[in-house]
Amino acid sequence: MSTECTRQGCALHISYFYETMDIDSQLDALRAVDCEGILLLATEMAPSDFRKFRDFSVPIVVVDCYYDELDYDCVLINNIQGAFNATNYLIQCGHKNVGYFHSSLDISNFSERADGYYKALRANGISTSHPYVHLVSPTSDEGYRDMLRLLESKAPIADAYFADNDIIAAAAMRALRENGYRIPEDVSIIGFDDVPMCDMMVPPLSTMKVRKRELGATAVQRLLDRVADPKRECLKMCMATKLVKRQSVSRR
Repeated sequence: MSTECTRQGCALHISYFYETMDIDSQLDALRAVDCEGILLLATEMAPSDFRKFRDFSVPIVVVDCYYDELDYDCVLINNIQGAFNATNYLIQCGHKNVGYFHSSLDISNFSERADGYYKALRANGISTSHPYVHLVSPTSDEGYRDMLRLLESKAPIADAYFADNDIIAAAAMRALRENGYRIPEDVSIIGFDDVPMCDMMVPPLSTMKVRKRELGATAVQRLLDRVADPKRECLKMCMATKLVKRQSVSRR
């Protein structure tokens, strides 16, 4: 976003919102900024959170979040397509039991990735009723502990998994290895986001790459279009992801 604003000759003011602070005072501080539009990075926002922005008089473009009830332009990752392609890749590699490490944090991105996962199963004639969907925290330490508890419970383990993000995938790989599973020989795993640590993991993690620069630039351009013509119809714009093949997935 910053790079695109500079390219367009715009000034970018960044405001952070903290749960530990009074939200009304934070919103008042934002209103005091002389801006022509707002890029709202809303990754973990719930529908109720958007009500606080209804009385802003400037255009708003929501980034990295979408709910059907939002009356804003939304620029986000194509989560459904990304999760579909990740799951479909595991199936194409010959895996019959493809499980899902689903985030225990309920946000729009993860809900859409769940849709993509189940859509891929149905497209390949695989039942969506199976014991291989596990809730895992999307943070490193909590995710690792969740996986240890799962393995201690003797829950059935699939031969391949799609994980909602790379952090969950990394936590799962750590716990699985400590419990004697080989990756990818015993369990294949694919993540989502392509964070820098993917190349440094053992084995390097296959994942879905998110084009963050293009996503940010598109959001800035849409906001400028909205500032120029506030009466434009709202759009939902999705940025495609790209499969990055590494060594965490085996062929059967």
